Amino acid sequence: MPQLKFILWFKILIYSWIMFLVFIPPKVTAFVYSFLPNPKTTKKTKKGPWTWPWH
Repeated sequence: MPQLKFILWFKILIYSWIMFLVFIPPKVTAFVYSFLPNPKTTKKTKKGPWTWPWH
């Protein structure tokens, strides 16, 4: 049974982790956002006390 052979599934496990840790992170971190937020459009919130009636 191939599931019980340690070397077979261990190789697949190691190769998949190498792929996830070596090849994929540089591709994800190199992603460039097409929309950069403009700091001029941000609004400051008004900070004040709550006016909720407490019963």
